[in-house]
This record gives sequence, structure tokens and C-alpha cells, in this order.
Amino acid sequence: MSNVVADKPKEKIDGLTFIPVPVFTNKNGGLSGAPSNAYFDRYKRPNVPEQFERMASDFFFSGGDIPQFEPDVDRKLAVSALNAWLSSWAPPHESKISTVGYALWVWSTPKEQRA
Repeated sequence: MSNVVADKPKEKIDGLTFIPVPVFTNKNGGLSGAPSNAYFDRYKRPNVPEQFERMASDFFFSGGDIPQFEPDVDRKLAVSALNAWLSSWAPPHESKISTVGYALWVWSTPKEQRA
């Protein structure tokens, strides 16, 4: 990772889609934890503004506050995705926080300001 944070978050990056909000279901159609391929690689994580990684970490450890999302983001689906990413045992902690922080960044950024 470089020390420079991208100017704009992308709706799709490194094979992951953040817009539309992903939905994670198990084989029976119920909600589940996210699969291991739904996270950034531990060694190839994008740089995410610190405030969003801090929010992700707070949410993981203590159920911190979720920011206001942009109108094109379904809040109910977004909260479900956050829970799925953070509750899965599959990825390393750094991947969870980076993925969730990136999602929070994308979902909080006006559509016209995304890459």
C-alpha cells in the first residue's frame, strides 16, 4: 500500500462491488457472513481515509455509529452487508476493517464525487 489515499472511492475495485450494495446469502437463501472472496486481499488493501477505517473498527468492536449514506445506497442492505463482512471468520482482521472502511467511504460519498 502506498501512503497516498485515492482522491475518490470507486464503486467497483479489485473485483469487489460496493454499488449496488452487495447482498450475502447462504445456500438456503438466508443472510450469512460474507465469503472470503468478498474482501480486499490482506496484502493489497487500498488506502482508505483514516476516519472510515476508524468507523469500521469502532463498529466491529463496539457497534459504533453508522454514518448517513447517500440516497443511492439502500441503508438496510448496507447495514446487512457491514454485519456480514464483520461477522465472517474467513478473512484476517485487517481485510475486514479495510473492506468495511472502504464501503463506508463509498457509501458516504456523493455519486458525482466517486470515480
